[in-house]
Amino acid sequence: MKYISDRRFKLWAYSIGHGSMIIRSEMQYPDVEYTTKYDPNCTIDIEFWGVRYLDIKTDFSNLVLSQELSNIPKRFLSIISEEDLKVFKLESSNETNYVVAAGCLVGKSMWTNEDRLHNIDLSYQEELFNI
Repeated sequence: MKYISDRRFKLWAYSIGHGSMIIRSEMQYPDVEYTTKYDPNCTIDIEFWGVRYLDIKTDFSNLVLSQELSNIPKRFLSIISEEDLKVFKLESSNETNYVVAAGCLVGKSMWTNEDRLHNIDLSYQEELFNI
């Protein structure tokens, strides 16, 4: 299962204490000119929990997100064997980045500055990817 998007995403928030991270594609604001095909009226968050390892950049475009099941890099084998963790691969602009975490959710919302890292009671209007 893959999540594919042509939107631009940024590392939005990370909490080492909670092991949570959000990568966000913000909704488009009326006073900013954009050149994109996607729905401009929503925010999309890629939310990870139980994060144990990060190897990511801070800016992504043309993103492909998937769970790595068969070609897990050797450096992650000892980390994932300790707990029930998953290896997520983020491909963007011919680069590959990894996150080792307990799970991942991609959600669509109308939020501007709110996020579930700081308010766990928020719920997404639509889930696009959940592992």
